[in-house]
Amino acid sequence: MCTLLCPAVAESICGINSTVETGNPKATLLALKGYAACIRSITDDCAETYVEKLTEARKEKAEFGECVCVCVCVCVCKSSV
Repeated sequence: MCTLLCPAVAESICGINSTVETGNPKATLLALKGYAACIRSITDDCAETYVEKLTEARKEKAEFGECVCVCVCVCVCKSSV
């Protein structure tokens, strides 16, 4: 399934996964906001929550022997905006 993605989107997902592995909220936030990621409504205040939730998703996928590429959901933070 990953190979069917546009190369720029696939590369962006790899970048997001790489930053999630580092646990660096600022780097993950920048990767999530990247143009090629095609993700909208990324909130700066949720950077740490994004890392936590994406790390959790990667661990769950790894436990089931699935590809650890994460599908990004921007609804992981309920900040008051």
